[in-house]
Amino acid sequence: MIKSYPAMEAVWRSINKKRTSGEFMITYGAKHAIYNPRLDDVEYFNLGVLVNQEAKELEENIERACRY
Repeated sequence: MIKSYPAMEAVWRSINKKRTSGEFMITYGAKHAIYNPRLDDVEYFNLGVLVNQEAKELEENIERACRY
């Protein structure tokens, strides 16, 4: 049986909305690793934190670049 991760699914929906609107891109590896059934709950959480951090940094870089 596949575990459901509602919080991570919500994160991905948010990331995908921003990614498709061109705000930032998430790496292929990170996006697909989140669905890897071999990852445990802690690894899912840590990966989510890393992806969110990457997204935030990219968003800040884009905002900074647009100011110049």
